[in-house]
Amino acid sequence: MDIEVTRGYVPGAIGRIVELNGTYYHRQAGFGLFFEAKMARELMEFLSRYDERRDGLWLAVADGRVEGSIAIDGFRAGDEGAQLRWFIVSDRLRGRGAGSALLAAAMEFCRDKGYAHVRLWTFAGLHAARHLYEKHGFRLTEETRGARWGSEVNEQRFDWSPSIQEKRPAETHEEPVVQTTALGNVRSITAYDRLDRVGEYDADMQLLHPNRSKMIDVVLRALPLDPRAPLRGLDLGAGTGYFTRRFLEEFPRAHVTAIDGAPVMIEQAGERLADLGQRVAFQVGDLRCLGSLLKGCQDFDIVFSSYALHHLDAAEKAVLVRDALSHLRDTGWFVNADLLACDSPDLEPALRSIKIEGIVARANGLDERFIDKTSTQRFLQDFGAEQKDQPLALSEELEVLKSAGLEQPTVLWLEYDEAVIVGRKGHGEPAHQGRPTP
Repeated sequence: MDIEVTRGYVPGAIGRIVELNGTYYHRQAGFGLFFEAKMARELMEFLSRYDERRDGLWLAVADGRVEGSIAIDGFRAGDEGAQLRWFIVSDRLRGRGAGSALLAAAMEFCRDKGYAHVRLWTFAGLHAARHLYEKHGFRLTEETRGARWGSEVNEQRFDWSPSIQEKRPAETHEEPVVQTTALGNVRSITAYDRLDRVGEYDADMQLLHPNRSKMIDVVLRALPLDPRAPLRGLDLGAGTGYFTRRFLEEFPRAHVTAIDGAPVMIEQAGERLADLGQRVAFQVGDLRCLGSLLKGCQDFDIVFSSYALHHLDAAEKAVLVRDALSHLRDTGWFVNADLLACDSPDLEPALRSIKIEGIVARANGLDERFIDKTSTQRFLQDFGAEQKDQPLALSEELEVLKSAGLEQPTVLWLEYDEAVIVGRKGHGEPAHQGRPTP
């Protein structure tokens, strides 16, 4: 099947674009007549004032039939920014690169026209589409509950600008502190010290680990920490700063030291947390050298980590936890949200199959890496080898944490190969009282 991306209107395009969007979003979100009529009206209004000098419409055509579309509406580019609209690919073309080709054509047009800002609206849960948006430089800037398309969803706004990849924490009025320590030769560090890999990280997390947000929610709701207290937190393997941001939003007087081995990851975290100013300090360094990284640091009320410590073997993890506990205040909390290996070899194939089926379903044919079970399994094998994944079974994980000095490590949440494990240091009364009862 030959796929051609063409620019401009062709006969039948309006009806076909409305049909593709109407059927797809009815399946995905239950959108109905309101959505389809609104979209048809806005598409006709756009094409009635279409100006090739500022606007663009691209169609993916296969065997003479429109199978995908994307548009750039430049009508308000000067004040509100250009708008990316009506991005859709048919079931027939999903996983064949058509979506990526359409988005690449649209963004090349925006760069050629010198547009300083492009925006788009979508809704949460479209993981494969979000992967493409973030791969092409868009960043999530707003999320709110709404019903602009006729059914209530978590509406999301993404924004793009030519300088978004070049922003650094130093551009903010309150500059986050960044310190650097020499790195060890660890593949899990170098695997993420690449702009292309980091640009895809958050979108990939939505596809591969959709429970990440739920796991952090459990931690923030369960731990008896006073939201009014000036807590000090330590984020081990901070990545792009997702856990740190959630923690600082929950505890408005808190401060976090965020450590990661990949400088590019820290740069992305700096962008995500730029508005929090001096409430976060960054360090680049190897977690296996945590003791030297924390020299001179005040003790912390909580140490937390997500999807990072499985890169360490059991001995390295034990050393890291001991070093972390030595900088944790008495009765402070240690939290690890991470991957596990299966305790039972007999169950491992079934659990792996469940995970792969979930990824394929979430990708929904829009990501060639996860087009079917075979390609997904191959990706996961290569990905794990690149990152040097070394997850422990739950029984081994608990034993390592106990041996390192964590008191009564407790499984707070568990699903298949992902768990949240928490524990306290030492004995006695907590440093901060629990949350007040409403």
